[in-house]
Formats: sequence, structure tokens, C-alpha cells
Amino acid sequence: MTRPRATSWLCAAVCLLLVCSTLAGCGTSDREGRPTSERTVTPAPVPDAPARLDGELLPGVTREGVADPLRLVDAHVSTLAGTTYTVRRTERRTTPSGTVRSRFDHTIRVGEAGRSHYVLDIQRRTDGDLDRRRIERWVGEGRAVVAETAGNRTVYRPLDSSPATLTDIATNRQGFVRLFSYLDLRVTERVERAGVTHYRLAVSGGTQTLSPLRDVAFVAWVSERGVVREYRLSYLAPTDEGVVRVTVNGSISHLGVTTAPTPPEGVLSTPTPTGTGDPTERSPTVAQSRSASTGRSLAAVHAG
Repeated sequence: MTRPRATSWLCAAVCLLLVCSTLAGCGTSDREGRPTSERTVTPAPVPDAPARLDGELLPGVTREGVADPLRLVDAHVSTLAGTTYTVRRTERRTTPSGTVRSRFDHTIRVGEAGRSHYVLDIQRRTDGDLDRRRIERWVGEGRAVVAETAGNRTVYRPLDSSPATLTDIATNRQGFVRLFSYLDLRVTERVERAGVTHYRLAVSGGTQTLSPLRDVAFVAWVSERGVVREYRLSYLAPTDEGVVRVTVNGSISHLGVTTAPTPPEGVLSTPTPTGTGDPTERSPTVAQSRSASTGRSLAAVHAG
């Protein structure tokens, strides 16, 4: 299949925008047949699978691979828009010797009635020291709150951004559009899981070069509704400190049975914002202390 030629900056953006993690949980099954340990009294409905065109295995996907990236990603986004779900993503950057330079763990719970909850756990090694911090966001019930924890201190602030943008980040629409457009993917397997058909998409030949990135590998499991349920991306990338191995793993699970928690009582009470700002925005004081690597990771979440 012929793919458009990608420039170096776009290839880098593809990989930075995508992230992933291994599916976790056990117990009951969600509405797409995947395990879940979460419960809710009134599960949100999962939309029916989009209609297929002639020759399609999935929306935009034929036996030869991804023929229409936008059609596939639109099916992914529209299915998630009609239900609740949980996103988990992990990004690791390691040196050739295997030392972990940084790790970013993301969990996003998109609940009913516009509620969402996002947690980012950061580990970064600088000059031999390991820096740990957590950023947590709650949106819903008329409040939008962000908390940042470093050491034993937690600071709460209003979240000056649009709650709708956090949902956009959770679906990782832009990341998937670029990924499915510039990687040569093939359908390599079809399986039934709890009565739901899933297809495995993988890079043809195992790896691909997208200069300046090397050894690019990608595998995804996509449900018959077009939802990218699991994915794994890895590549070698040049940095000022040498080549690093970037590995990102992600999953979308608990469809129809996810609930989003609310902020702790009494921390803040502010109207939910209605603008279109980046959900990584914070008050000027906090934004000034945010490092470039944290910003890149937050941009990646949406996500990957």
C-alpha cells in the first residue's frame, strides 16, 4: 500500500502523540467483551458497530491494511463518544544500557454527564536522582480542579481549560490519524474475545524507519466497532544525550462501566470552564515550573 512521504518533524510528532499500556483488571466483562473490575448500577450503552463498506473488515480497514485512516479513527472516536471508558497509557524512555530515564503513567476515566478524572504519575532521573510527582485533574458537577503533588505536599488549583478537550485527549484522535497514515500496517490476526471480533494490526515486516526515528514497531488490537483497545509503539530516537529507546503502551477498557470520581470535598469550588484551552494549562505560577519533558508527555497523552 502506498503511503505519503513523511517529513522528520511529522514522524517525531506521530510518535510523541501516541502512547499505550497493557490492559488490566479482572472480574466481569465490559460491553466489548474485555475484562473489568469496575461496576456501576446503570452501565452506559456502547453504540452499535459502524456499517461496513464493500471489502472492509473494520471501518477503513481491508485485508491489505488501513485504506482510510480517517474513517477508522472516526469510528474509534464516535464509539467512545457514546459511552464511558478508561484509558491507561505508559511511556518509558531508556538508555542503551537499560537505565530508565523517564516514565509517565496516565489514567483517564471518562464518566457520564461530562465527568472525567485524569492522573499522571511522573518519574524522571536527573543527575542520578529520581524525581517523582503526580498531577491529578477532576472535571464535573460544576467544578474543574487540578492537584499537583511533589514529595509530601499537594497543591490544588482551578483548572483553566475546557473539559471537552480532556475527552479529545483520551481518544488520542490526532495521534491515531498520524500513526495510521504514516505506518505501513497489515491485518495479521483475527480473534473472538467474549463474542466480539478483534483484529490485530502490525507494521509490515516488523519494523519501519521514519527518519530520524529508527526501528519503529507498532501493534494494535482493534474491536469490530473500530475502537483501538490495545496498542504498543516502540522506536529509537536521537536526543542531545544520545539515542534512547521509547516504548509506549496503551489500552482502552471498561466500556460502559467506568465511573469518574469527584474532587475531594472542600478543596475548591469553581465553575467548569467553557473555553477551548489545552487541559494541560494551569495557573501561571504552576506553568512556570513545568519542565519541557513534562509538557511533551502531557501533549502525548492526547494519546496515544
